[in-house]
Amino acid sequence: MRKKWLAALAVGAMLVAWSGARAAADDLGGTEWDSTNHDCGIDEIDFDSDGSAHVYDYVSEDDDTGKWSVRGNRLHIDYDTWEGGIDGQFTDASHIEGTETWRDEKTHELNHDECNFELQD
Repeated sequence: MRKKWLAALAVGAMLVAWSGARAAADDLGGTEWDSTNHDCGIDEIDFDSDGSAHVYDYVSEDDDTGKWSVRGNRLHIDYDTWEGGIDGQFTDASHIEGTETWRDEKTHELNHDECNFELQD
């Protein structure tokens, strides 16, 4: 009996976490997310409700715009002028774990960097 109760509790906790992540995805427009790791070249992403995003770079004063979409708890961003984008997932209502894919302008080498973001108040 105790094992069934613990299993039900674990499933309930997973559903709460998933629903929180889903709520974050549904309400992404008008939010600002800051990078939590400097291995990622992205400093901040501001999402608009029309599916566009403003992406700020850590290294330079260069920035870009992009188009974002969400399916379930998965986020996808395609940059407008930079070659690349971000794929990630909402781990809860205020955190995204993702990977930025980008191509070096000089070497044309394809790169993949871990990029994690936190919702700003």
